[in-house]
Amino acid sequence: MKIRDIITELFVKPAPWKWISLSHLDQEAKSIIDVKDPKTNESKPYKLEVSFMRLGPNRWTMAFGVDREVRLTGLGAGIKFTVFATVIDIIKSFLSQTAPDYLTFSADLNESSRIKLYDKIVTQYLPSSYENITDTPEASELGIIQTKTDKNYLIKKKSTS
Repeated sequence: MKIRDIITELFVKPAPWKWISLSHLDQEAKSIIDVKDPKTNESKPYKLEVSFMRLGPNRWTMAFGVDREVRLTGLGAGIKFTVFATVIDIIKSFLSQTAPDYLTFSADLNESSRIKLYDKIVTQYLPSSYENITDTPEASELGIIQTKTDKNYLIKKKSTS
């Protein structure tokens, strides 16, 4: 990552977003992110969707996409940092209001941008009440294993005992 990208990432704010579905089985948030083309000065809207689905008692999974595409390849840095900031903001809101015991998500090993985002989420942006247990025996017991095609993540609410 270039120093310019690091500085940009530090100061990018999440785009406005809202919950559009809140049920005990699934929750979804959406955002429209407008990006101006520096050459034409025309605005292009991108639709970000972040979905959470219940897998079992207090265990959820999360996925997101832009314009119905799961892959982020081809998105320019200007939109990518805003997407990342918005996804992080939505995940924090979900963890705060739903307080699941576990949240899992995965990234295709060919999509380095998503892996970098998820690595940052589990190392830098988790609320203090959660911990990353991705590569632990507990994760394996819960069926979270690394494959040849995906990197799988698991975060857990810390026990209060």
